[in-house]
Amino acid sequence: MQIPFMQIGDLHIATPFKGLPSFIARQRRQDIIDALKAVLKMAKDRHIPLLFITGDLFENEYITRPIITDISRSFASTAETHIFISPGNHDYVHSKSFYINWLWPSNVHIFTTPYIERIDLPDIPISVYGFGWDRPEIYGNYIDVGGVDTSRINVAVIHGDALMQSSSSPYLPIAMQQMIGWRMDYVALGHIHRPYAFHASGRIQPLDAASSTTDILAAYAGSIEPLDSSEIGYHGIISGHLNKNAACIELIPIAKRRYINVTISLDGAQTSEDVAKRILDSDSPQNRSFNLYTFTLTGRLDPQLKQSIADIIEDLREQYFSISVVDQTVPDYDLEYIKEQHRDDIIGQFIEHMEDKLNAAEGEQQQVLRQALYMGLQVLLQDH
Repeated sequence: MQIPFMQIGDLHIATPFKGLPSFIARQRRQDIIDALKAVLKMAKDRHIPLLFITGDLFENEYITRPIITDISRSFASTAETHIFISPGNHDYVHSKSFYINWLWPSNVHIFTTPYIERIDLPDIPISVYGFGWDRPEIYGNYIDVGGVDTSRINVAVIHGDALMQSSSSPYLPIAMQQMIGWRMDYVALGHIHRPYAFHASGRIQPLDAASSTTDILAAYAGSIEPLDSSEIGYHGIISGHLNKNAACIELIPIAKRRYINVTISLDGAQTSEDVAKRILDSDSPQNRSFNLYTFTLTGRLDPQLKQSIADIIEDLREQYFSISVVDQTVPDYDLEYIKEQHRDDIIGQFIEHMEDKLNAAEGEQQQVLRQALYMGLQVLLQDH
């Protein structure tokens, strides 16, 4: 028997997106709400009986009653889908938590106790296990699923750190052997923001948008929308089928936007237009209007052109949904001329010292030393 399901997690609804301009942060918060509603519509249209939400649905610190009202109504609109939620470290259950102080629709099942609970569905031969965090950190692992009815398909919905494979994690460390010992047919995991699949053999496989995977013991869906520039790649949901002893899954990208980190060399650029063109040519106008870019600029530039970087980026801003820059360029000084002009002072001595080091170095060390030469020279010339 195969039972279709969907899995999402780590939405972090109401997260402030610190570091982004307020209007972009507001749009990103709405993007997450829109993604959740898209998943619920997909579940409804495809008649999916099970949706697992693996924690960090929202941010305790920032969630509001109007947002919970909107979420609850959206859940109710997908009444034929059983929705299981295991709160995590960002939406942990406390005395004022919406998880225990809100009348949720009857199709929503929330694990609100800090020990494993089991829910048996009457209409589907499946048992779902889960628990709710009651604090922002959990050291050690005390999960005990107890007896398992092997005549049913058994699923655990858990928020914890199974990727680190270390008992030192403060986010409920979960070892592979422990998951195997639970005798679950599938473990829906949350907390890690990138999608991964865990095979019963012990192999851990990153999930991408181009493949489906069979014989899976456990999986992270990752964050439904990327939350910062470290969360590159595709983000979305897991769709799959539950079987006895394993599951088959695939990653379906649904994130509206991506974080894209690009390194651009500005060696040889002569004008502001040259710099702008190299940045713009890194992606299409359509992608620029949707995604969030961080450009790392490298290479040597005319000192005056280097001083114009901030103005160049500001002029480009209207062509991007979001753009930020890490300027690692160095001024392209005429070393021979400067050395001649400062042959009797510390500047000339510094250049000669660094050139000797460069001549003795190779490969990557040369690049590091060259960067140090130009950065050091910039400081010395400013102070001279």
